[in-house]
Amino acid sequence: MGVARIIRWIARILLILWAVFWLCFNVASGFGELAEHGVGSLVNHLVVAGLIVTALLIVWRNELLGGIVLLALGVLGQVLFHPRANVAWSLTAPPVLVGLLLVAVRAWPRPGDPGPGPAGGAAR
Repeated sequence: MGVARIIRWIARILLILWAVFWLCFNVASGFGELAEHGVGSLVNHLVVAGLIVTALLIVWRNELLGGIVLLALGVLGQVLFHPRANVAWSLTAPPVLVGLLLVAVRAWPRPGDPGPGPAGGAAR
């Protein structure tokens, strides 16, 4: 088993753990706030859960695009929670880490790949 494949599965496992945690949190929070804040709060939490599931599915189908989406989610989280830096990093570190791993794995040379051609990568 190659290093790239191991890193790919580590990234996927970390992503699954992150997604399951936030899915459980959002569903529980949505139903917990239902009586106090109404249906709007439940819908907000379910939209966030849907975004997380969508990101997970994108990663599973296309690692490079999924890694970019996770990095974008991390940046979005930093922007939304900017005044609370510790909160922002605790929320956005997992998707940023997984996104970086997935982008790095995708850039990793594969066995049998001839690599870039002469003169700056222009293949003949």
